[in-house]
Amino acid sequence: MALVSVLFILGTSPAAAGTLFQRPQFGDGMILQRGTGTLVFGYNAAEPVHVKIVFNGTESAQAVSSAPDAANNGRWIATLPEINAARTSSVTATDGKTTDTLNDVAWGDVLLCGGQSNMGFGMCGSTVVSIGREHQPQTPAAALAALPTTNPIRFFWQSGDRNGGAGSTVKGNICKEAGPLTPQNATWFSALPTNAGAASAVCLLTAQSLRTSLGGDIPVGAVESCVGGTPVTLWTPPSGSLYVQHIKPLLPMTFAAALWDQGERDAKTTNTTYYSTEFPKMIEGWRSNFKTPALPFVYVELCHELGAEEPKEPDFWEDGQRAALKLPFVGFATTTDVDKSALHPPDKQDIAPRLGLELQRLVYGKDVVARGPELVTTAFSQAASELTITLSNSSLVVTNGVVVPAPSGGCSSQTLSSAVMQVGSAEPPSFTIAGNTVVVKCKPGGPTTPVLINGDAATCFLYSKDSGLPAPPLALPCA
Repeated sequence: MALVSVLFILGTSPAAAGTLFQRPQFGDGMILQRGTGTLVFGYNAAEPVHVKIVFNGTESAQAVSSAPDAANNGRWIATLPEINAARTSSVTATDGKTTDTLNDVAWGDVLLCGGQSNMGFGMCGSTVVSIGREHQPQTPAAALAALPTTNPIRFFWQSGDRNGGAGSTVKGNICKEAGPLTPQNATWFSALPTNAGAASAVCLLTAQSLRTSLGGDIPVGAVESCVGGTPVTLWTPPSGSLYVQHIKPLLPMTFAAALWDQGERDAKTTNTTYYSTEFPKMIEGWRSNFKTPALPFVYVELCHELGAEEPKEPDFWEDGQRAALKLPFVGFATTTDVDKSALHPPDKQDIAPRLGLELQRLVYGKDVVARGPELVTTAFSQAASELTITLSNSSLVVTNGVVVPAPSGGCSSQTLSSAVMQVGSAEPPSFTIAGNTVVVKCKPGGPTTPVLINGDAATCFLYSKDSGLPAPPLALPCA
């Protein structure tokens, strides 16, 4: 797998007096990215820093930093040689005068998780509701209980909602069903059923999915840095205030990939043209400042635009968020088939595996089906007044959503007002499915309004029968 080293120069708080590593981003119980080129850094160095890594009492690797920047509180950065996955080690830095040791340091794959409230949504609020699609109900306590206790996920809170996030069952510092939430802000800890109730559900469950796909033996970690109700521009370097406050302090840490769940604020108050420029700009800004053009970046597609102001565009996903797909190493997970009852859908357990599939594809180069049927071509027959939509999957099926119940009568009728296909607010068109094509009957001489697939108003959805993944939302002219 191709690992990514991230580099950002200066701008973070100096380490505490008497230490060399930058605190609290470096601390006991942390995880560092395995592979070649991982960066470790800090302040207070008088001379070049010698870094030594010890496994089970045996020195395994060492590195020497360049001369420290005396004008910037003795800032130093060292690049490590190749280090394989390991559950525990000690990492020591010394400049000949001061020695600083980190204990119980794991080596594995680390995710950076950012965004707004749906990323900050805590494990205590994450619930699966069974509606008959082979999904079993799962309470927050059950989701927490499923976290691994052997080789557990290592987690760090840079920023986020310490009360568990929107929709959570956390009150004060207690998760009703899971026990006390002991970790504090900016602290490395092993995510366990008894202490992870306030951690980001999307972040932690995706890390759990990644851990499973790697076989369970390779350590996995995650860093959460998110703020609810925030627009993308505030996360964009160099002038974005949230970027300065919540991302800069993490760097130059090394990550396997970044996860992103944001866009509700922009869908409500801006438009697709704005977001299609600002979102890729943010990604490129991170990569440019990190000196890492290949940092894999996977985002959660908005489930809907609940509460959006005009123009409430049905194509926010297609023209807004998906503009980022023009960049290399960018992936996404579709979520429109997940509960639409609130701005913060609680079913994060079905979102995380979709993100995990994209990580397998982008980070590890695995040949996996990571997305549902995607648009290939469209063709309109004027004589028949039909739109033929060709998708990248030969096993299409229309059914209810993951936790979006089917309308009365189910999804078998192709003229239901809540069917997968809709044309504006007019009577929905008839459609047929054959192989990998969907043929939509348009109204002759009618207005050129878009055909919506898996959009905001749908309660029946188009899926791949083989993978069980939904088609990304589409808005296509019926002409």
